[in-house]
Amino acid sequence: MKHKKHILIIGLQSFGNRAFLRPHRILRLTKDPHNPYDPYAIYAQLPYIGTIGYLANTAQLLFEGCVSARGIYFDFTTQGYAKVEFIAQNWAICELIPAPQRLLLLTR
Repeated sequence: MKHKKHILIIGLQSFGNRAFLRPHRILRLTKDPHNPYDPYAIYAQLPYIGTIGYLANTAQLLFEGCVSARGIYFDFTTQGYAKVEFIAQNWAICELIPAPQRLLLLTR
């Protein structure tokens, strides 16, 4: 069995789209190579809604078992996908998944 990779998305309240986030929703991950603060920045988006946060990229922010943005930066070219598993006030833990054949906005 292949090892699952989990990521931590932070800053949910900063973007104002947290209300649309639910477990099992599919997020699009997009590299942000022009980010002035982090050359390995990756932001998470809900299709048709917009950006909901960024992937955590420092050891101080990561939970045990989660991979940093730098840790997955080379796993995809420009976009990847993740499935929301757990949500808290200002963060979410997601599982990296292969590109879905059909992207559904509303799931479960």
